Amino acid sequence: MTTHEHLYHWLGSVYVLPAYRGRGIGSALVARAEQEAAELGVRTLYLHTPDKEGFYRRRGWETMERPVYFDMPVAVMRKDMAV
Repeated sequence: MTTHEHLYHWLGSVYVLPAYRGRGIGSALVARAEQEAAELGVRTLYLHTPDKEGFYRRRGWETMERPVYFDMPVAVMRKDMAV
């Protein structure tokens, strides 16, 4: 996210086709990415989402702010990796 270059280790481009949603695939992808990040010593992961803030909040992510990015409101979120 070009407006937040001071933050690093971003989770991005998580997408599940509509026909496959509601099966836990997105949750599994995010959990695996978090696991890999923790194993690599990443202390905090960040992401931005225009419309899936609730999805990530239910998985322990916290909202840092809600800026406008490329003319679209987004939630910038973070999650500390527990080791």
